[in-house]
Amino acid sequence: MPPTAEDTTDIRNASTTAHLPFPRGAPHPAWRRLSGLVTGADRKHPMTSRQRDALAVLSIEGFLSSIYLILTTSAFLSAFALMLGASDMHMALITSIPSVSNILGLVGAAIAERLGTRRLLTVVTSALSRLLWIPICLLPFLPLDPREALHLFLLLIVISGLMQGVSTNVFQGWIADLVPESLRGRYMGRRNRIINVGSIIAMLAGGAVLDLARDNGAEAFGFAAVFLVAVVFGLGSVEAIRREWEPPMERVAQRGFLRNATRPFRDPDFRGLIACFALLHFSLGFSAPFFFPYLIKDVGVSNTQLASFVVTSLAIGAVFHGIWGPVMDRAGIRPALSINVATIAFIPFLYVASLSGGLFFVYLAWILAGISWSGFSIASMNLPFALSPREGRSYYLAALNIVMGLMFLAGAWISGVMAERIAGWRGEFLGVQFVHYHVLFVISALGRFGSMLLFRRVRDVKNRGLLLTLMYAGELIYLKAAAMPYVGGALKKRPG
Repeated sequence: MPPTAEDTTDIRNASTTAHLPFPRGAPHPAWRRLSGLVTGADRKHPMTSRQRDALAVLSIEGFLSSIYLILTTSAFLSAFALMLGASDMHMALITSIPSVSNILGLVGAAIAERLGTRRLLTVVTSALSRLLWIPICLLPFLPLDPREALHLFLLLIVISGLMQGVSTNVFQGWIADLVPESLRGRYMGRRNRIINVGSIIAMLAGGAVLDLARDNGAEAFGFAAVFLVAVVFGLGSVEAIRREWEPPMERVAQRGFLRNATRPFRDPDFRGLIACFALLHFSLGFSAPFFFPYLIKDVGVSNTQLASFVVTSLAIGAVFHGIWGPVMDRAGIRPALSINVATIAFIPFLYVASLSGGLFFVYLAWILAGISWSGFSIASMNLPFALSPREGRSYYLAALNIVMGLMFLAGAWISGVMAERIAGWRGEFLGVQFVHYHVLFVISALGRFGSMLLFRRVRDVKNRGLLLTLMYAGELIYLKAAAMPYVGGALKKRPG
């Protein structure tokens, strides 16, 4: 798309161009092709070249940060913690740290309001959060006893999480201002697919490195290598944020921290949304800390097998990100959200069956996770955007993130206490073997189903019903299948 008068004005304005992805003028034509690929814009969603470049930078940031996140969370974090001697209670605390860190979101919103910019806060806190993983990777080599090393590890990841939590919802508000509302579902689906590609690469490479290191008796060196690579990509994502264009920040007209902080809870629509996410995240916290320990300790899977589960889910998710986004743009967010939450609620039962039924149920759980979490991740970001005003949106997102974090922590803490109390319990019923983790999985599933019922009451800005949502999803699945060489040929040969 040729530059508009607005673009030309911005390029000539020295004070504004310092905040553009390419302050010295138009980028290379190859960048234009890349930006069109990663934004997914077309004639139905016209954008200025500045917007297109900004969304391209945002997608690249997502790719880089996905590698950092996958190498410092998920199976890698659990395996490293278990190597340091973490208990079930420790695992509950470790898993809840990203959610608890959102408690500082209101502080970040207030700081950004005072600064009048989101860039400085986001760049500084994100960089510090990522740099703390350098001392973490050195812990196994320090002259510390195992208990001291574990406690120092917990302290460092808490500080790292809190630093990131300061700017999380501020950056989410920045994203909301960057992405046109008519394009949000489609663009976020495309960006999430790019994120999944980065996650797949990181998961495969990281799992291979750790298994190789473990086979050669150098597991600590393997973790050090994985975490250092994560830091490099994490700092790359910070550099992308530093180069990102920042639209003018809509300041809150009402002054007073307490008044702004409580405003989301006085909004009936947003208050209902907070209640739904609160119950869901309490239920997620009840089981999330124990899926990987269960697979490692009870099912006995290797790092490579864990990587294969995650990669399977990410690959499925990469396909369905391109389906759920357009579906939500056409049929609304809430119906798709209900479908995905129902699927997420069913997944823990598959883990219960896996000890007796084998890895088939584990793979099925990860396949369904790829389908459902891809849609949920888009809906859980776009619905709060839709129900919050642009003015003071950071406070709305902070309030939601804080409640979700506290409820996740409560669920993880209670389940951690239960896991410690019933550790070692085993049983059998109708030929199915049970361990103590299964009790937590079933409770979690029931809570997830309860949250699905609450989501049915949330207002949606464009709700065309569950049936049309399923029809649109089926249509897109068919079109994507028809575009595949062998599958498409089989569909075309089908009678009728």
